[in-house]
Amino acid sequence: MTLNQHDDCWYQAVSLTEKLVSIKSTSYFADKIEILKFVQEYLDDIDAQLVTPADADPYLISHLISHNSDYHVILSGHLDTVAEGSMISPFDPITRNGCLFGRGAVDMKGGCAAMIQAFKAFKQNAFRTGNVSLIFTLDEEIGSLSVDHAIKNELPRADLAIIGEPSNLSLALTHKGSHWIKVHFQGKSCHSSAPQEGKNAIVMAATFINLLEAYVAQHFSNRRHHLCGLPTLSIGSIRGGGEFPNMVPETCELLIDRRWNPNETIDLVWQDIESVLQECQEKNPNFSAKILPENYQSERIYPPLDFSLHTELINRLTTAISASGIKPREHQHPGFWSEAAFFEKSGIPALIFGPGDAKSAHTVEENIETKQIVQVSKAYYYILQELCAS
Repeated sequence: MTLNQHDDCWYQAVSLTEKLVSIKSTSYFADKIEILKFVQEYLDDIDAQLVTPADADPYLISHLISHNSDYHVILSGHLDTVAEGSMISPFDPITRNGCLFGRGAVDMKGGCAAMIQAFKAFKQNAFRTGNVSLIFTLDEEIGSLSVDHAIKNELPRADLAIIGEPSNLSLALTHKGSHWIKVHFQGKSCHSSAPQEGKNAIVMAATFINLLEAYVAQHFSNRRHHLCGLPTLSIGSIRGGGEFPNMVPETCELLIDRRWNPNETIDLVWQDIESVLQECQEKNPNFSAKILPENYQSERIYPPLDFSLHTELINRLTTAISASGIKPREHQHPGFWSEAAFFEKSGIPALIFGPGDAKSAHTVEENIETKQIVQVSKAYYYILQELCAS
């Protein structure tokens, strides 16, 4: 089958996206596995295995294996979505002004549909020499335990992983890591009429916040990454005290969202917080706080991604995408974390390339340009042709 004969296949990716959007698969939905069963059936004559780990959500995995080459490419995506929220008719997709609206349209059922169509088409390629794996998970929005399980237990060692998150037709080569850090402040309660008899945990937290902001201003400016920019730190939650203010609060907890660059390490991330805690202790001997131990567990650490050093692969990918008819946009930092980082951490080069603009993801107006679904499905095929066919 020639490339031109596949044209209808790329357009079918749009109708497939509509079908995927119509199947509710929010991350906490009890029957979200139904969307994997649908894809399993849709793949038809291509064998696809539904994996159900004891300690992670189920996922679907399929392989096209050739015995002529060891070269291996993984196409990876997630079919879970955030909750529908106040979105009107989130699972009744509608196309308006060239864009398909619905929950999960851009994040990332359009990308998954594009991958499925390219995967099915590549099975018919008479010159196929390399190997391709397809994997779809159901927990990217709530922890990504499934893809981590798959990398460690089901997927082969590969030469490249492409994550179909929305990149607006660009190769997204890097992104920041993500880590939530909970800091616990321990005070001493007493009656509010004699606060000097206690130790106010909320005041300790306030002192820490002020010193932390000064530390960030002083140190983060020296850690700029050429694609990701500056690292960030945000205090997203604070809890302390009781319902009424007539007791000096004994405890307080802060939850920090830290986005760290590829040129930083997780040890440095923790060291930043520990340095500020030490400064607080030096200024006030009664200060008592610590990073809670569970924050050091590896499964809570979401590493950064940096594909920018794989110049030969970038050139081959750019060549293939250009041949498909897309003029690749400048390499960019997508602004969100992705499962590509788990592949990169395991030694598999990974990047993000998918249809749509992520700006509408998680919003009540979530949508994807249908033209991009078609373009990227074709581009995936050309990538597989470049890397896995003679």
